[in-house]
Amino acid sequence: MTTLQLDPVILPEAQPTRTFQAGEMLVRQGDEPGVVYVLMTGSVEVIRDGRALCKYVTPGTFFGDVAVLTGESSMVSFRA
Repeated sequence: MTTLQLDPVILPEAQPTRTFQAGEMLVRQGDEPGVVYVLMTGSVEVIRDGRALCKYVTPGTFFGDVAVLTGESSMVSFRA
């Protein structure tokens, strides 16, 4: 049987819901790891090196997880 271990940094304490205005930057490329966000409403644009790559529009989509999991700086920016 395999034992499951979780590092608490992966599962931060619940934070209150935050609201961002359209065009507001949530995370900038190169930022230190912060939190994992879960999209509730609206959309989030994913940007790398100044170019839009895609948009997240589905409620329940999470992002920011790669930097948190690896401990490395964010490889992309996220904009509301």
